[in-house]
Amino acid sequence: MITLLEKAMELGKNGEYKKGGVGTDTNNNGIPEYDCSGLITAAMKELGYDIKGRLSTSSIIDNSKGLFEPIPTNQLQIGDILILNVPGGGLHAVIVEKYENNTWWFYGANSSDSGIGSQKFGPDTHWNKGFKVFRPKPCSQPSLPTKSKVADTTTRRDPLFRH
Repeated sequence: MITLLEKAMELGKNGEYKKGGVGTDTNNNGIPEYDCSGLITAAMKELGYDIKGRLSTSSIIDNSKGLFEPIPTNQLQIGDILILNVPGGGLHAVIVEKYENNTWWFYGANSSDSGIGSQKFGPDTHWNKGFKVFRPKPCSQPSLPTKSKVADTTTRRDPLFRH
């Protein structure tokens, strides 16, 4: 079964960042556009989640669509959704991608120069202002087969994030 992370990476590899984007091509250049929660919305919809409209960082936090479980930060694992506090204000939604060399990495659509891709986060990074963790509930719909592959999806714990 394809994971949320795998589906987001599959969609993101051919996409570009645009605020408010959920996979449409408003620039008419053949490239789907996503913002942070729009990429998560599009991936979850393709996996069969029944989502009316789109997700926002706020709807993930308040679980208004009933799709997520809040998870203690010390139980963070690959595939979880992070809501990061943005330096200077605001929120940012991404998916935990990997744990490598004592560093957590996330995958998502970012308005910075990185566009859609991977970034590390933690105390020594731009993304060091705190976060909340949410785990998608299992989808009741079967997902479509895929050839997409990503790194090891085992749970890792990082003492830097124990609260």
